[in-house]
Amino acid sequence: MQIRLYNYPRRNSNTASRQNFQWVLLLSPLLPALFLAFLLTGCAGRESKEGNESAYVFETQFHSPAGGVEDFTISGDSVYYSTFDGEFYQWTPGEDVQRLDIEFFTPEADRRVLQADLQGNLYVFYQVSDSQTYSSHSTNYLVKYDASGKELARENVSQTTRGFSPEETAVDAKGRLYLRGVEGILLFDNMCRYAGAAESPEGESPSFLAGDDKGHVYCDLIDTQTYRELLREITPGGEESLIAFSGNTIGTSQLGNYLAVYGENCFLTSMDNTLALYDAAANTLTTLLQWVNCDINPDAVQQLATFSDKRILVCLREDEGTGELALLTEVPREQSAQKEVITLGTLQADNSHLLRCVSQFNRNSTDCRIEIREYYNAWLDSGNPEAAEEARTALHLDISSGRCPDILILEYDDLENYAAKGLLEDLAPYLEANEQLEISDNVLEAYTFHGKLCALPGALQIRTIAGRTDSLGLPKNRNSWTLEEMMAFLNSHPDKTVFSADAEQLLEYCLTFNQSHFVDWEANTCDFTSEEFTDLLEFCGRFSGEQEEGNKSVLSLMGKGNSALLHEVELVRPEDISLMTQIVGTESIHDYIGFPTLGGQPGSLLEGCGSTCAISTKSGHKEEAWDFLESLLTGWEHPPKSFAALLGTKGFPTELGTRERYFAKVMENPYKLRENGEIYLRGGTPVRNGIHMLSQNGQSVLFYVPLPEEMDLLCELLDSSTTARGSSQISSIVFQEAQAYFSGQKSVEDVAAIIQNRVTVYLEEQG
Repeated sequence: MQIRLYNYPRRNSNTASRQNFQWVLLLSPLLPALFLAFLLTGCAGRESKEGNESAYVFETQFHSPAGGVEDFTISGDSVYYSTFDGEFYQWTPGEDVQRLDIEFFTPEADRRVLQADLQGNLYVFYQVSDSQTYSSHSTNYLVKYDASGKELARENVSQTTRGFSPEETAVDAKGRLYLRGVEGILLFDNMCRYAGAAESPEGESPSFLAGDDKGHVYCDLIDTQTYRELLREITPGGEESLIAFSGNTIGTSQLGNYLAVYGENCFLTSMDNTLALYDAAANTLTTLLQWVNCDINPDAVQQLATFSDKRILVCLREDEGTGELALLTEVPREQSAQKEVITLGTLQADNSHLLRCVSQFNRNSTDCRIEIREYYNAWLDSGNPEAAEEARTALHLDISSGRCPDILILEYDDLENYAAKGLLEDLAPYLEANEQLEISDNVLEAYTFHGKLCALPGALQIRTIAGRTDSLGLPKNRNSWTLEEMMAFLNSHPDKTVFSADAEQLLEYCLTFNQSHFVDWEANTCDFTSEEFTDLLEFCGRFSGEQEEGNKSVLSLMGKGNSALLHEVELVRPEDISLMTQIVGTESIHDYIGFPTLGGQPGSLLEGCGSTCAISTKSGHKEEAWDFLESLLTGWEHPPKSFAALLGTKGFPTELGTRERYFAKVMENPYKLRENGEIYLRGGTPVRNGIHMLSQNGQSVLFYVPLPEEMDLLCELLDSSTTARGSSQISSIVFQEAQAYFSGQKSVEDVAAIIQNRVTVYLEEQG
């Protein structure tokens, strides 16, 4: 089992992230002045997966007030928004911004949620917290203003909204206000009086809410049993005391995050880098645009809305106390601001760091921009089981043809094959020309094929085996062991669960760095019938029934419920050392011993974090492509501040100077301090700073600010880890055939002979 310390579905984390942002951002310093930043760029719209150029593009206009956009709403051609310092503004694109003459409510109002009605009046939900931590302790007011800022109605709605935190709002044709939170949907009449709570159909939970300019209100609901999504229209009951969901189901589809009406029976929804168009009448979900092609970081998207003419307005929030608006307008391509286009080909555009760097590069570059050519979208292609393999084939054909993208994001296993064919540019001369960039020797060695530096990862992660310091029986801080030592360790604990893994996973561990011991790549021969290999199979087979621990989730691993002595671990963030310590229920830092190797060399696996970047030898934009690669290597200057941004960040910077600066910022203020600057102690122990993550059985797991010794350990692992070269196809053959022995269907000798035969045929084909 791999312990992935926090791998949550994107939808769930984004749904929660808006709420987290809206609470955390309230604590930011208030900015007094209003600053407008308008940048106009073009991005491809209605893109096809084949990369055909669309006749239309979306131009992006950014509106960035100094006070930050806290919330916004659209009325007619105008946008109304609040800033974090409690001021309200009206912005009509193409005209001057006007400050609304709305009396400052109260200095304790730490959140404002806005919704305009069809007549241009403005509802404001004020949340006045007695505690900066729990919304259930807040006093809530609902106030209605006219377009000039004059107050029309005011109600203290604390009793009906106790513990309620609005996430989406809408109004109907009669001016009634709908608020959706995690707890459900509430309705208020046009004088701000509470009118009831939604009664959604049994077994369905409201997810996202949207209204149009005609007063229709729609809700995306999730079936709590099947997780199928149903898009329904909401209509108030006859006495307007309850909300009823009409029997008319607008459509059923697997929608993404957020919902906005986009014409008749059409809706916008977002997932990862894709803004999709859902046609409810046809029940189809297609790509409208890719966020980064519009200079927008997908992780920053927090809210969607549309004008009646189908212009799209997006609220963006990169971090605490920030917020801006992006207006997207579809125009004919020939009328858009032209930039030189550099194509970036990737199987799937789902890496946060890569997408953030592309959006920043596009926004800052004056003469060129990167367009992503995505071959597979797990969300849109979920109904096609063959889509992933078809996408891989399409990517391979494009690389080998004249349609090869300028920049390629590749899997490590593909690099040697493409390098051997001369398809990848040597990056060493570019790297040597920039004396400020420094890459460690193990990374350079790992990505050099046939004497050429064929690619560089924008970020790195470590996959390794961790064991308790007091149980390994090896010298402290040992970072390697041999196959014999690992077998001896397992044999010495016959009455304990040593690995939270099964036989196949253990075989994978043993072959990770040792495949070349059984394969002679120069002679194209193999030896899987040796006594050494059959002994290895027999040894792994002893664990064929030990999946009990491996099936446990991260939650059930919390505390002391997990008795395994060894774990496979992915380290992807600076906080992972302390998280690992908490999850396995020990205060001691673990020894990261690594996967076993025949020669005893370090066995921690160095892997790229989904952004391994190469440049095509066929590209006509090699210098511009390298400029982007530089930004990918150095784009780690600001560590995440909010919990949501922390969850979305994965990997360690590859460039050493950037890594040093990044780690220094991550380690700032590791302990809680008193007003006089002294470290806060509890029981004589310094109390560490951290963001609460989750709790179970009375134990909390936190993202602690890393300590220097934890960062030293990470740096040591990053600099000593290496990659495992070999063939994933050969590994697949071994794992497939080994199952027959592990299940008792065939003898170890028969299985070894089959493996020998299949791998021999494979090598002959490759030769």
